[in-house]
This record gives sequence, C-alpha cells and structure tokens, in this order.
Amino acid sequence: MAVIRRPVMGDFEQLNDLGRWFQENSAYKNCGWSEKKCASIILSSLNNHSPYFFRVAEKDGEVIGMFIGLITEYFFSENKIAMDQVVCFHPDKRQGVGKSLIKMFKEFESWAKSNEALEVCIGVTDGIAGDGYPKLIQRLGYKEAGTWYKREV
Repeated sequence: MAVIRRPVMGDFEQLNDLGRWFQENSAYKNCGWSEKKCASIILSSLNNHSPYFFRVAEKDGEVIGMFIGLITEYFFSENKIAMDQVVCFHPDKRQGVGKSLIKMFKEFESWAKSNEALEVCIGVTDGIAGDGYPKLIQRLGYKEAGTWYKREV
C-alpha cells in the first residue's frame, strides 16, 4: 500500500503533472490548466484552517495519486458540505490502490466531521474512472443521490 500523507510544496511538479494529465484526459479536457491554481491549492491545504483537504498517495518516493476535497456552505443555509474536487491515480499505478483509496476516503470523512460538515458528497464526473471506483464508493456506504449532466457552451 502507498503512504497517504499531506502534500508538501516539494510535491508540486509531480502533482502538477498528475493534475494536468487528469484534466487533459478527462471530461474536463476543454477547461484549461493553471499551474498557479495547482500551487495555490497545495499551499492553502498546508494551513490547518483551509477549506481544502489534500492527500497524496506516495509509493517508492513517487506521487501516484491524489485526493482533493473542499468544504463549503450549502447555498441555502449556513451548514457545511464536504465534496471531492478530484480523486486521481496515475493511470499506470492504479493496480491495487483500493486500500489507499479507502484510507483517503476515511481521512476525508474524519476531516469533514472535524470541520462540522453535515455530509460528504463524492462524484464520478470525469468520464475516466474505472468501473471499480463507483463500486468502491458504494461499498463505503455512499448512496447514489442524483445525476450529472454536462453541455459545453
């Protein structure tokens, strides 16, 4: 199993490359990539009071995966919701990452609870997740709650 830890700025190059790969190969390929935004989220996540949750999976000194989440208020109340922003593992390193994913999910749930979120919402919106990912989410107790539709404008 990979080591799950918080990122450090020294991870920037690997995280930037992994994030860019995700963006260029997913349903978000037309959205562009910002190295500045990537660095900003890493930096923000280092602060214990950040609205960002960020974990990396590292194996043999290489960052092979990441989980970024965000906590915000519902638009209709002052209560909070925690949502994933991206969960991504290097395409060549996905074999056997189930335990790492579970650990990331559990840490995200714990972080959400400690930040007083009422619920955690996880989505599969990228168009490149393997069949096992939604099954894992459901195995962890998440219930399907809706449908996502997209249309470029």
